[in-house]
Amino acid sequence: EEVDITTSLGKLCSKMLCGAHMCQLAGSKISTQYNHELKKLRDFARNARKLKFAVHFQGLKKPSLDNETRWNSTFEMVKDFKENSEAYKDITHANFILLDDTWDFIIEYFDAFQPVAKAMKYFQMTDLTMSEYYEIK
Repeated sequence: EEVDITTSLGKLCSKMLCGAHMCQLAGSKISTQYNHELKKLRDFARNARKLKFAVHFQGLKKPSLDNETRWNSTFEMVKDFKENSEAYKDITHANFILLDDTWDFIIEYFDAFQPVAKAMKYFQMTDLTMSEYYEIK
């Protein structure tokens, strides 16, 4: 007699996702509503890597470019912009001008998502699953 192992296991345990993966999914899902603003930052970061613009970044840390499938890299990109905002605002080349509303977005995004980013780093370091916080029945 053939036994369906999925059905048998389903009676004994529940599917669990790791905490880092759940943070990743939540951050990615929520960030999609900010694609327009994030695209401006990605374009800036991409241009910063071009050799013809290297002169504008002498002595400056170039902003990291995110991997759009990894939300935490998007947060790190926004963090780079926040931490280096004064230096980036001084660049006058047309490819690097971000308007005030974009700088406001950077601060708001960083402040709103910093707790999620901290939780995600914690989950990644400790390899915790949400089942350690909630009983799964």
